Amino acid sequence: MRASWLRITAAVLALTVVFGISSTQTVAASTVQVVRDHVGIALTPDGSGYWLVRTRGEVSTFGNAAPHGDARNLSLNARVVGVTRTTSGGGYWIVAADGGVFAYGDAKFFGSDLSNQRSSAIVDFEATSTGDGYWLLDSSGAVSTFGGATPQNGDVAIGGSNPAVGLATTPTGNGYWTVRMSGEVTPFGVAAAHGDPRSLRMNAGIVGMTPTPTGNGYWLVGGDGGVFSYGDARFFGSAASFRLAAPVTGIQATPSGSGYFLIAKDGGVFAFGDAAFRGGDVPAS
Repeated sequence: MRASWLRITAAVLALTVVFGISSTQTVAASTVQVVRDHVGIALTPDGSGYWLVRTRGEVSTFGNAAPHGDARNLSLNARVVGVTRTTSGGGYWIVAADGGVFAYGDAKFFGSDLSNQRSSAIVDFEATSTGDGYWLLDSSGAVSTFGGATPQNGDVAIGGSNPAVGLATTPTGNGYWTVRMSGEVTPFGVAAAHGDPRSLRMNAGIVGMTPTPTGNGYWLVGGDGGVFSYGDARFFGSAASFRLAAPVTGIQATPSGSGYFLIAKDGGVFAFGDAAFRGGDVPAS
């Protein structure tokens, strides 16, 4: 298992890409003085490229991912929290914490959650496999549906000190899982429970999850880069032993399910299994 990452030196705005380091070694993923709020990663359909999104709405492209626009020049009322591509890879949606949804390329707009007087911020977002709708998850655990996304009538809106942080859907879209910071995974619809790490002594809270292609398992990732695999999800390594300069903010499985990417807040990208590293983000000048 091998990982790749960026070392960014803010003083000179230089980029050094490091390859070929075993995931068992301790390394500095990045060194920055400026906060880099990267919050999401979405892969192209064949996994040969990806988009990264930042809280201000900027979308960066790598590999065979094409640019389709972003929200950097808009006056956003809330920070962006995620990005999800369309089935074709010819577009994507980005979503903000206030429920605003922005569609680019061949992504269709099916509505947003801006009309609700929400007390809990949106934290994650997933599109249907056909691209005809999407689900929005807020920190209380409530899930909102738009377009062809199927509601499962199973929201556990308790929030508090253990907020919901991630959402993953089954291949059919007839079920989904939510995960909380404590690692508690709750299945809805046809989604099955495969276990979770809530009984473990974790070094950092869970920040995201991604399902296997079969829907019979999932991976969770902690802010320290620790990866937890359940069901038919295989473990390919983690960044928990790395000396990270910024916390991990998300995880995305490859199309084959034989690898995954982690993204860190500073724009560092970590590739495991068959995930192919295509670069990471660089500091804005």
